[in-house]
Amino acid sequence: GTSGANIIVEKPCFTHPERKVIICAHYDDMPGGPVNAPGADDNGSGVCAVLEAARTMAGHTFGNTIVFALWDEEEQGSIGSAYYASVAGGNDDQLTAVVNMDAIGYDGNGDGLLRIYTGPVANSEAIKDSALMVNDTYGLGLPIAINDPGSTFSDRAWFWAEG
Repeated sequence: GTSGANIIVEKPCFTHPERKVIICAHYDDMPGGPVNAPGADDNGSGVCAVLEAARTMAGHTFGNTIVFALWDEEEQGSIGSAYYASVAGGNDDQLTAVVNMDAIGYDGNGDGLLRIYTGPVANSEAIKDSALMVNDTYGLGLPIAINDPGSTFSDRAWFWAEG
């Protein structure tokens, strides 16, 4: 939109600076009713995860450039991420991974599962496999559900559309 603003911070690397891994969430929310605050989860939880990732990764070096992104206007049709994905696609940017954190504290059906949305797009399946490997290797014991094919709502859809 004309008033939207994404917040982008890049942690450059020297090994493969052209390759980017994006850790992202949207920071806008929808107004709630008199007794709820949906922004606390959708998407305050995702924003907190991106900020914590940035904090914990600050002192480390990586083989790819890390992009910490907070998108605006997701609730209006993912306008901020759609713009970024479109520009990245038009520039033939090398996006190695996009890890989108959307409403990660929400458990609408009470099943206690962490959901990974994946599909046969680019290296989405490899990213899912990496998450499962980390869960097993480090004994995290997170109860994970795989949604494959993942739904096409939220900011991830625009990166999938660009391949």
